[in-house]
Amino acid sequence: MRENSFTFAPQTRFNTTIKDMNMKISHFLLLALAATSIIARADDRQDDYRSSHQALTFGASLNAYGSDPGYTLGLSYAYYPIQFVGISAGIGFQSWGISGNTSSEINIDNDIYVADNDDLDKKSTLIFTLAPTLRTPSVRVGRREDVRLFMECAPGLMLTPFANERITYASQRVEGQPGKWVQRIGQAKNSNGQWAAWMVRPSVNLSVDKGIIGLGCRFSNLDPYSSRRHLSFKGRKLPNSYPHHKLTAEIFLTLTATI
Repeated sequence: MRENSFTFAPQTRFNTTIKDMNMKISHFLLLALAATSIIARADDRQDDYRSSHQALTFGASLNAYGSDPGYTLGLSYAYYPIQFVGISAGIGFQSWGISGNTSSEINIDNDIYVADNDDLDKKSTLIFTLAPTLRTPSVRVGRREDVRLFMECAPGLMLTPFANERITYASQRVEGQPGKWVQRIGQAKNSNGQWAAWMVRPSVNLSVDKGIIGLGCRFSNLDPYSSRRHLSFKGRKLPNSYPHHKLTAEIFLTLTATI
């Protein structure tokens, strides 16, 4: 009997070990199943902007530059490989108020050249933007899970392809016998216009389902008058009184649809 008890005791411990392992594996599988269920439910709850990888944004801003306001209208696209980091590119139409005119009349060799008022009165251009986009984790607003508040910042570049403007001047005089009106037309051309600038664009954003409303301010070192600050006509530099500012600021509102 002692031999039998001694012989079967290891087998009993072995069977107990197998049962313990089976129980642990079963517990692990149950925990894994539960975790998978929780993650799946979390994904369902995040069926809002957080689960989207693409965003299309329309924005409008009011430019504050000295005492002359302007505006910008733009459209941008952003791709988010992960929830909090993305890359964005955009195009915009920018228009500024005129502060400090270029000479409207030029006297060259007793010919009075008069500028085209349409060229002097308008100050608009296209701008392109390229920037990484950084988002903070969001917090829920109210009881709905898909209404959330978060912050965003996009430090990057502003590019202006039309950095140097041209202004048309025309002169009329009477020549010959009998007198005949003769018109001469020329263009004043700018040089050394600013074609690139840095920008920082922080904003506060409220998301509702797949849509986002943003409010923020864009700071940059863009000089909007650099495109006509160094105009010259027939080899003569034209005087102007455009202001110099090292920093521009724009208050903007954006509407975003996420995909």
